[in-house]
Amino acid sequence: MKFTHFLFTIAFTASSLVSAEVVVVMGTGSTVPNLSREQVSNIYLSKTRQFPNGGTPVPLILAQGNNNDEFFTKVLNRSDAQARAYWARLTFTGKGIAPRELKDSNEIKQTLSSNPYAIGFVQKSEADSNVVKIVLTP
Repeated sequence: MKFTHFLFTIAFTASSLVSAEVVVVMGTGSTVPNLSREQVSNIYLSKTRQFPNGGTPVPLILAQGNNNDEFFTKVLNRSDAQARAYWARLTFTGKGIAPRELKDSNEIKQTLSSNPYAIGFVQKSEADSNVVKIVLTP
């Protein structure tokens, strides 16, 4: 009986991980249109300093230790360590700054709702349309 419960737990966890999908979001008050993967990547890598319709982006990420891997891999084509090393070089050379780190997706959504130029990512299941609008599904 215990072994069956163990297998069920593993299968449920694996299916949850497979179905998890990250989306790039902004606050519902933002006038920024949908963005391409390249545009979002350029914003996060400080290669673009303005949104297509104006305004300075404020990129947000989850604090280290949280699972940023899907976003970093799908959008930035980098691992967590590679992205953080890139931002460290930008900051050290004065050519840019790292995205602002927040503790969880609730904090990201709260920041998005108060700043029309903040951009972040959450799991699709957490993208409450009353608070955020999806600008990219990588």
